[in-house]
Amino acid sequence: MNSLAFRMKKNYRTYAIVTVLMICSVTVVAISIAMKQRYEKMVNFDQTYTYQVLSSRRQDGAEIKKGIEEENTVEYWNEYEVLILPPEVMHTKFTNYVYGAVSWSQIKAGAKRAGLEFPWEEPSGNQVIKLEHEILISLMGEQTRDKTIEIGTETYEVLGGDKTPYLGNIQSMSEIFVVSDETYASLMPLVQVEFFYNYRIQDLENAEKSRPFLKELAEKGREQGVNIGVNFSQGTISQDSWIRILYSLCLFMFATLILAAGSVLFLKTGNEAYEDKERYGILEKLGVQRTVLKQSVRKEICFTYYCPFVLTCLTSYFSVKALGNVMQEELFRVNLWSAGIIFLVFTCICFFSVREAWKRLFY
Repeated sequence: MNSLAFRMKKNYRTYAIVTVLMICSVTVVAISIAMKQRYEKMVNFDQTYTYQVLSSRRQDGAEIKKGIEEENTVEYWNEYEVLILPPEVMHTKFTNYVYGAVSWSQIKAGAKRAGLEFPWEEPSGNQVIKLEHEILISLMGEQTRDKTIEIGTETYEVLGGDKTPYLGNIQSMSEIFVVSDETYASLMPLVQVEFFYNYRIQDLENAEKSRPFLKELAEKGREQGVNIGVNFSQGTISQDSWIRILYSLCLFMFATLILAAGSVLFLKTGNEAYEDKERYGILEKLGVQRTVLKQSVRKEICFTYYCPFVLTCLTSYFSVKALGNVMQEELFRVNLWSAGIIFLVFTCICFFSVREAWKRLFY
């Protein structure tokens, strides 16, 4: 115990530096995994539907499907009637944002056709469900969400948010609320109705082949005085391609920081072995068995490696937890397996440190 206390007093700065390096490594890898998970969710959000046709007048969704199937096979499709709520109806200061309402039965039927889960029961007349979208980073917690919204002359309770892409990429460009069928019928005479037709094809790489047909459909609609817009899935989010680069860079930094921390401890224990050689020689001459001295050396070196590791596990939990709240991702497993990797790397380096110390002290 006296020897360990001596080592701690002598090397506490080294322990602190190594602990900080390992906390940084765990945080960095947590950032990379969170970025990757978030990026994959954003891409999946974009790819739920390959084509989305928006029209100010009802269209024949089956006919549009036939036109698409001249070049591609449609895996599934659905259609929605969405009420476009102007800012004065929403009583909001954000006038440049698009607000909408869709009935519960439509979302339930459309989710079933698209193979999406829809666990919500039908809200009552004074309740709504907010359809949200995936974002990369948010400093807003759950407590910052609005608990109520005012539509027209009525105030509605927000039951919660749902990030399932029921409306595809259009959902990320607007703020849509799911209301009861009765509420939807009462709002319909007051606002404009837009019609959404969503299609997902089997071969995403062949998506370009159907673009001419859909563009022609939009042009014909404008000639007839009908506003028709077409939204195409991008396949990947090109403007966020830097996330993939950052993911690889963070993994590289994770490995670099771990090896740097291990190297610092390896060099430190090696230098101390040279300094302590005469002391251990004196102890051996006084009659202390070499096996006892070797065990003492092994325990001291193991303490040098595992003391910072334990401190890292305790402190990194809070940093990773805070990062998970910001990124809105569950990162506890990331924290566990990153700690496991550090443990394995330190165990290997510790083994070689003990062997090297024995050679320098006793041979």
